[in-house]
Parts: sequence; C-alpha cells; structure tokens
Amino acid sequence: MKMFVSDLDGTLLNRQHQLDALEKTMIETLLHKNYRFVLASGRSFQSIKEVVNIQGVDYICLNGALAYTKELRLIYDEPINASCLKEVLRILNKYRIAYLLYGKEKTYCSSKYAYFFKMFRWLKRYSLTINWLKTFQPMKEYDQQAIYKIEFETLNPKVYKAVSNIKELHVVNTNPITYEVTSRQASKKEALLALLKDSGILQEEVMCFGDNYNDESMLLHFPNSYLMANAHAPLKKRILQHTLSNQQHGVYHILRRYL
Repeated sequence: MKMFVSDLDGTLLNRQHQLDALEKTMIETLLHKNYRFVLASGRSFQSIKEVVNIQGVDYICLNGALAYTKELRLIYDEPINASCLKEVLRILNKYRIAYLLYGKEKTYCSSKYAYFFKMFRWLKRYSLTINWLKTFQPMKEYDQQAIYKIEFETLNPKVYKAVSNIKELHVVNTNPITYEVTSRQASKKEALLALLKDSGILQEEVMCFGDNYNDESMLLHFPNSYLMANAHAPLKKRILQHTLSNQQHGVYHILRRYL
C-alpha cells in the first residue's frame, strides 16, 4: 500500500465528530513513513481542516466535488451547473425547504423556514462560517460563484423525486431525511482517481474506508476497501470487507499493521 483514504464522520472520527488521539498519532506516523493519507469527506475544506489539523494530508471535499493535494494544489473541481442550481433552488423554494449551499470558501444557509434551529446546531458542530440568506430568493452574491454541494432535509418524497430527476446531478441520501446534491461528475471515486493520476500511485496500492452512501462509489471501485461496522445495512451486502465501528477504532484496527 502507498495511499490510505478515509471518510471522516462515522469512519475516522468518533461519535462526537472529533479525532481521537489514537487516530491522530496513526496518521502522523503513516505520513512520517511516507505513506499518503487522504481525508475524503462531505465536509468543506475549511471544516475538514478544523477537525483534522494535520499537515501533509490530501483532501477530497464536498463528496468529491473538490480535491487538493498535500501541497494544497487544487486538482479536481466539479461545480454544479448554474442552470441545475437554479432549478434545485426553485424546487426547494416551492416547498419551503431550508438548504445549505457550499462554495469553495463560503457556505450559504437559507434559515427562514423549517429545520432552521436543527440546522443551526448542525452548522455549529461542523465549524462552518455561514452567510445567512434573508429569503429563499437567489442572491447575486452566490449567483456569481461556483456552488459545489447543496444539502437539505425533508420528509417529502416529492422533493427528492423532483431533484433526483435532474439528470446532470447526483443525489445521495446520507440519513433518513438528509440529501446531498452534487454534479453527476463529482464523487469520491472520481476525485481519488484524479489524485492517483497526479501522484502516479496505482489503484491496487490504495486502501479506502467509509460508512455511508457518499462513500459507496469509492468503496466499490477500489478493491482494498473496508466498510465500517456502523455503516448502513444495505451497504454491507454490496461491500464485503468490513472492519470495526468508528467507536471501536475500526480504521486503526486495519492500519496498525503499517505503523
């Protein structure tokens, strides 16, 4: 192995969404031994840096819409098409669904209607700097910027169906009511392939870890992949190699042989 790739929440981090000392030391030791370590998350770059402040790692952000090398060179960049963004916002506005819009550096939140208080707690936990939107109408500020991920919560199946019918988009259901939307070209698999092309590392020299549907493309594509014991049950039927849960330090359990 030459490269290790891990999701964060539900995988590398504990239930409090923090990096335990055991995993921090593990990453630092692997980097010292000249292995590459990639943090692959649905989080923004700023949020990943906040929770795992270790120099020398590579980054896959926003479910694979962005990827940075350990030197912080941007090598993968897949924003949502502007017309698709406009259509998703039209749908969410119609149903009064609160949403997050993720750019490279800024995150926008529509906070006026349902789920505001729940989403605010979520934002505080994930250390995001928020630009609050006063209404559900598109603002010129983000009309002129690339948006890489849209996140919203709903129990209404009509909303999911309407958004998922937009062919240029990929919609992932990360928990029973949370949906994450990216460009169809954006995935952890594609972002990781870009990192491999840049580094010259082969696919069989990579080991991946994840727990959720936004990890599925990566875990299915790369043969040396492990699913966490705390993962969603349907994934356990499709991804056959498993490790312990995040609370039981499942990533460390596999990687300790390389330390």
